[in-house]
Amino acid sequence: MGSVSAFEVLSSRYDRAILSLLLHLTECETEALDLCRAVFLAAYRNLPRRKTESVYVWLYQIAAEQWLQRTPDTVGTPGLKSDRQFPALSDRERLVFTLKSAERLALRTVAMILYDSEEAIARTFSRAVGKLQADSKRNY
Repeated sequence: MGSVSAFEVLSSRYDRAILSLLLHLTECETEALDLCRAVFLAAYRNLPRRKTESVYVWLYQIAAEQWLQRTPDTVGTPGLKSDRQFPALSDRERLVFTLKSAERLALRTVAMILYDSEEAIARTFSRAVGKLQADSKRNY
């Protein structure tokens, strides 16, 4: 592939889906755009080493890795809306919950994205839902 124009076609096909995921996770447009740029830069650099057949899954894998590996300086200020919406969830639980519920991906797809089994993803999703339900009961 190697061609810049071919990569532009690829990125224009998937940029909205990746940005949507990152907006759900960060709830901060600036942070989501920064992470989205990092995803596509990493994808361009790693295109020759791509291991998965699905470009869609591969880009989501990179987005998940970028979000999970973000540094404290790239994270929004504590107490913003995203922290209030998911206060009890770990980053991984939040990612699984977002991929499954907001992005409406199947457990199998989430498992491929996160290099895990469907069973492990189902447990993580159930744990996240339980925490969110418990948290909402405490707040009422």
